[in-house]
Amino acid sequence: MPDPDTIVTGATGFIGRWLVPELTRANRNVLVLLRNASRRAEEYSRWISAHGGDVSRLSFHEFDLNAADIGIKDVYHLAARYEFGLDKKEARTVNVLGSLGILRWCGTIPGFRRFVFVTGYLAATHAATILRSPLASQQAQINLHYRKTGAYEASKVEENIMVQRAAQELNIPYTVINPSAVIGDSSTGGTTQFIGPNDLVRDLYSGKLPALVGGADTFVPLVPVDHVARFMARVADYPESIGRSYWL
Repeated sequence: MPDPDTIVTGATGFIGRWLVPELTRANRNVLVLLRNASRRAEEYSRWISAHGGDVSRLSFHEFDLNAADIGIKDVYHLAARYEFGLDKKEARTVNVLGSLGILRWCGTIPGFRRFVFVTGYLAATHAATILRSPLASQQAQINLHYRKTGAYEASKVEENIMVQRAAQELNIPYTVINPSAVIGDSSTGGTTQFIGPNDLVRDLYSGKLPALVGGADTFVPLVPVDHVARFMARVADYPESIGRSYWL
């Protein structure tokens, strides 16, 4: 195996499964952080190969977001805890504190190039609004999101704010990716995620949707997963993307 130059967390998630083969096609040597790596690596490698990736550029390592001990340069951080009914502590431990821990580890690496992390477009929009407000009121606004929107969504708002703030303080080059609702591959329709827009399309097709709520001004942004993967795989090549947030 070649020495890896890139780490991907959350590589088995929806975006990660399209990002990793895209990175290998861009001649990146990818270290996949994977729980139960010895058991899951073979299946994951078959997936990458079937989707046009170069498995000779992959290596695997056990990973725990709560106790990350990793050593590499460029990091694509996609891992997050997403469940219905998460409480604030559970969500913050992984989605905020875990992300900050990985970011700070990146700051210890000489010549580190880029920390690329993902939040949703709504969480990023809320975070951008909070960041424009006085510093003294920002924490109160974050706490309000935990009460109003639930632990997962609020933790992604807080992550967006805290990671950007820490990266700037520590002088760590970073880029934020804010995809809208991610749908299947633009060419094949392939997907591994069957919630969100997929539910809506299925219910429309089968006549199970009891009502159509909305009108001509309803905004439902969608983006194919392969477009997100191509953008992410190349964004770190551009110095002008440092410190920038991109809504896809």
